[in-house]
Amino acid sequence: GEDNVAGVLLPVFKRFNEGGNIPQELHGLGNGGQEVQKSREKFVTALDSLVALASLQTAFVTLDEVIKITNRRVNAIEHVVIPRIENTIAYVKSELDERERE
Repeated sequence: GEDNVAGVLLPVFKRFNEGGNIPQELHGLGNGGQEVQKSREKFVTALDSLVALASLQTAFVTLDEVIKITNRRVNAIEHVVIPRIENTIAYVKSELDERERE
């Protein structure tokens, strides 16, 4: 799936579930089957945490990249576009002043 954060699509990872519980015939092996089942449950919990962490890390990296791009655009507007427009306005004003004096 994907999440949408401020117009940025972020991938969301999910654990692929393959297999199920331990077969019934293994449960009676001197509690060995139960211990394996407990270990499996703890592993699945750890795996779910890792998948969630991977989603968060990917979201962080993606948002960081988008923020950098946005900052570059803001800098370009502040340092290039706005000064050009201000220069054009100043030129137009000076031309109008010249025409008024004629």
